[in-house]
Amino acid sequence: RALAVPEADIEAIHDNFDQNFVLPVDLIDNGAIEPSVAGPMGGLTLPVLLETLKPVFDELGPDVDDTAFMAALPIAQAFVQASIKSKAAKARAETIVTAAIEAAGMSPVLELPMGMPFRSAVEKSGADHLLFVIHPRDSDWALTTIRKTADSFENRADLPVGWAGLANEELEDACGVPGAKFCHNARFIAVTATRDAAF
Repeated sequence: RALAVPEADIEAIHDNFDQNFVLPVDLIDNGAIEPSVAGPMGGLTLPVLLETLKPVFDELGPDVDDTAFMAALPIAQAFVQASIKSKAAKARAETIVTAAIEAAGMSPVLELPMGMPFRSAVEKSGADHLLFVIHPRDSDWALTTIRKTADSFENRADLPVGWAGLANEELEDACGVPGAKFCHNARFIAVTATRDAAF
């Protein structure tokens, strides 16, 4: 498959793409809804942006519409392909995360083989006991929190207040973990030198 869509996920990804990409574009394009429903972002919706590629009123000639269409086509195609590719990647990630949740048992820490979308698999599996996710990065490990809901910045558990904004020796002293490298001020991510330090 050109966009790496898993065979088992083709129908679900197609339906998701149709409902969450094609339908909204179609509704705006056909005047069923106004771009203004997007608030201040209304002028940045895909249909409005593609509309800006149309010839202006005094750009005349027999081929101006075709030329404009051909200029817009690869842009629209890039967004379509990126959307499908992203949905396929999320489906692949969900399979990996679901297996990792089973392997984690009742541990509050979910270990993944790399950074990837994990929220939907955690929700679908009902793994309410999970509080943190760890995974390797280029040369270190990340420890991230899990949000309570997809549309909130509130976490199931925050990293300790005393770690906020600390790095290297200061963080090691504060948490008592050799290899602790950094904790974000907002306490939703920390970085460690090793897997053991992340745990």
